[in-house]
Amino acid sequence: MNPSKRLSHFDSSGQAHMVNVGAKPVTHRVALASGSISMAPSTLKLILGGSAGKGDVLGVARVAAIQAAKRTGELIPLCHSLGLTRVAAEFTADKRRSAIRIAVTVETIAHRAGCGINPSSACASSAWYGAICGLWNA
Repeated sequence: MNPSKRLSHFDSSGQAHMVNVGAKPVTHRVALASGSISMAPSTLKLILGGSAGKGDVLGVARVAAIQAAKRTGELIPLCHSLGLTRVAAEFTADKRRSAIRIAVTVETIAHRAGCGINPSSACASSAWYGAICGLWNA
């Protein structure tokens, strides 16, 4: 295999391993991920009106996103645990499409590994929360 095309989480014999980031410099890193959850127009109306039977759906989905971003190293195999300095989860309603857009930004300082998987985990977790509530049709 061409070394420039090798995946970093596999060794020369093709076995999965955790990448050693010890020699990398400490840097400030920021990553963003987003997704969209579609639902029935009546469900979107309940959520935006704050009258869903499950309570503050977007508030709890925000907490689910933050928790998932913080614990990504425990959820995703071979992922480094990071000390995040910021996690922001934002939700935007798209009434025309009857959907909610989820955007999560994470930041870390003083770490050597990237943080790109953390906001992805956070978006998925907030969407899973909605699906568990039976409110969103993802």
